[in-house]
Amino acid sequence: MRPTDFLSVLGFMVLFGNAWFERAGLALPGGVKAAWLTWAGLGLIAIGIAARIPTAVRSLGTRRLKYGSNSLVYVILVAAILGGVNWMANRYPKRLDVSKEQRFSLSEQTRKILGGLNGDLSLTYVQRNAASVTTAKDLLREFQAASPRVRIEYVDPMKAPGRTRALEVTQLPTIVVALGDRREKVLLDNEQDITNAILKLSRNVKKTICFASGEGERDFDDPSERGYSGVQKAMTKSQYEVKKVVLLQQQRVPEDCTMLVVAGPEKDLLPEAAGYVKAFVRAGGKAMLLADPIEKTKSPNYESIFTEFGVTPGADVIVDASGVGQLFGTGPFMPIITDYPYHEVSKDLKGTMTAFDMARSMTPATPAPDGVVVQELAKTLAQSWGESDTSLKEPIEFSDNDRRGPLNLAAAITVRTPSAGAEPPSAEDAANPPPDDAKKEGRIIAVGDSNFGSNALLTFQANQDLFMNMIAWLAQDSDLISIRPKDPDVHRLNLTVAEQRNLLIFSLLLLPGFFIIWGITNWWRRRS
Repeated sequence: MRPTDFLSVLGFMVLFGNAWFERAGLALPGGVKAAWLTWAGLGLIAIGIAARIPTAVRSLGTRRLKYGSNSLVYVILVAAILGGVNWMANRYPKRLDVSKEQRFSLSEQTRKILGGLNGDLSLTYVQRNAASVTTAKDLLREFQAASPRVRIEYVDPMKAPGRTRALEVTQLPTIVVALGDRREKVLLDNEQDITNAILKLSRNVKKTICFASGEGERDFDDPSERGYSGVQKAMTKSQYEVKKVVLLQQQRVPEDCTMLVVAGPEKDLLPEAAGYVKAFVRAGGKAMLLADPIEKTKSPNYESIFTEFGVTPGADVIVDASGVGQLFGTGPFMPIITDYPYHEVSKDLKGTMTAFDMARSMTPATPAPDGVVVQELAKTLAQSWGESDTSLKEPIEFSDNDRRGPLNLAAAITVRTPSAGAEPPSAEDAANPPPDDAKKEGRIIAVGDSNFGSNALLTFQANQDLFMNMIAWLAQDSDLISIRPKDPDVHRLNLTVAEQRNLLIFSLLLLPGFFIIWGITNWWRRRS
């Protein structure tokens, strides 16, 4: 054998050794770079192959050489096509997420936040063998693909202890989110926590949501099914501060309140408290007003806020006779909403469902008061009606005093005081006002139900998205009006003892037995 016969083998040994050093994280001796060894190994392989070509040609006949050359051309052609397809796939990646909740794709809210970044964002993943953690890498690549401003770095504390100390990381794994000179640390590699950290870094102004208290309103400290502790958690994740206010004690809506939430008071507001809310909105304030159906006593003072700003709360209870709610184990007094008239709050909710419980209608007044624009947000199905007998005596049937559906359950209201000779804003302008005008206008979200935001219903389908979109619209955070990242469901298959036994018999006896009998039958048939 000639010395050149060993060149290809030597080239493969160089490539293997280089890969092993790189995999083990060891430095090459003498300051040799890994790229040099890669090219050296490929060069030795190429020289070895070229040295054997004359021998191969002499050993082959002309006919065999011809067919061999054709086969080589086809192999090269197929390799070129596969290489081109792979290059196109890397250059223009397209992914299809077929999971139930799109858990392998970023949510619309995350994409909006990344699209609105005003600086470079770095995501540094600190973990042992960080570059080999597949789940974290896949998630961080999604963030990087969503915005050219996102930079990713992987840090192994064993290989780069100085870098780890500079990042002030003490727990593993940790994702350090940095925007400008500000940092946040995330200990869980999930989309929600990373997005919340980005949101915290990108917010320069803290916004406060004030909940009215004192008249039996929903309490965000209440963890029961009736409470709003889930709403408080969602607001805190969106970097809002939440606090309670007693309007009669303050004798106004406090100045630090970005918005006021009056969540289903059980007793009527006093005239003074209702006046404070009206003055707040007239001065450009934002308010979410939730009013449940009349059960015992009427609430003329509270309802006067709605009527002054162009919405008439119905003296009814919505009955949904479509049967859709039965699919979710609910009754006729829990209407399922799938119709959302176009508005910034609801434009991303097409194709989703929300549930209301013991709701009343909210009907826009015609004509609307001067400077007021009212837009419907959620409409019931045609098979519903507004039951005028709010005592709900049996039997519950449609009567002449009832109103047929579809009925509106929620409305978005914009309030502006037009200057002399100025035209009132159009519906389109009210939904998307210029930034300067938006700061001056008052906004109201009026909903004929407070149960849809309770702990019992907040996690139903798109209820949380609808509630938080309303909050974001009032707070003028347009990048938060979207579908939010969901916590992945844990899907379990619960089997009874009998089902487990049947599965065991099928997998260990019946299925293997079938193939054994089938094989023996084929063997016997061929032998015969």
